[in-house]
Amino acid sequence: MIKIITEVLLVLSIIIFLLSFIAPEFVKPAKSKSS
Repeated sequence: MIKIITEVLLVLSIIIFLLSFIAPEFVKPAKSKSS
């Protein structure tokens, strides 16, 4: 049970890590359009 939880947390951390790079790509164009 604990092993499953640690694997899920590991995957979530990787997804968040990737989103931290991907998110700015979508956020910057949106901010430039509004301003």
